[in-house]
Amino acid sequence: MSDNAARPRPAYGAYATPEEVAQARGMTIEEYRKYLASLTAPTPAASTASSEPAPVAHTAGLSQAASGGAPTAPAAAIRPRHPVDRFVTFALLAFGLVTVITTTPGLLSLAEGLNTVFEQYGIGEYTQGQFAASLGLAAAITQAVLWLFTAWASFASLRRNRITWWIPLVAGAIAALVVLAVSMAALLADPGFADYVASNPSFVP
Repeated sequence: MSDNAARPRPAYGAYATPEEVAQARGMTIEEYRKYLASLTAPTPAASTASSEPAPVAHTAGLSQAASGGAPTAPAAAIRPRHPVDRFVTFALLAFGLVTVITTTPGLLSLAEGLNTVFEQYGIGEYTQGQFAASLGLAAAITQAVLWLFTAWASFASLRRNRITWWIPLVAGAIAALVVLAVSMAALLADPGFADYVASNPSFVP
């Protein structure tokens, strides 16, 4: 028995040749080949899309983000330097340092200074020496710490090319308020001062 006789008869179209398929469709072999070519030919829209170049990122930030690095600021975004602001800032810092140095001895000896003032005005002896000494020490430490923080903040701001003159100015105002508050608290703590002011309404310290 031959192999062709042993093999089962194929279903229609399973092993059909191109000529047989063309004949079954009622076409010539040339028409059938053109039909197959039209099925595999790219469409105009697909060919246009494939011919267009891929979009390119033009921003430095996107390219840096894709590579995992931080975006770099353009040169135009760098803040300009302000020489007048730097001069005023250094001048205010220097003035503040001189003020801290010159007022610290008086704050540390606040009790003695108030006692001298009491004797000059005939109020009597200042009786709250320990309280005044504690207030003076706290005010002196506050002034020194405030100046150090102001200097650090000012230099950090100058390194970023920011307007800085207002930082030592505000710190100086705060320091002045601290000294004034401490002095008034030490004065009002003495009962003799309150009695003297009550008996002398025109008193101006």
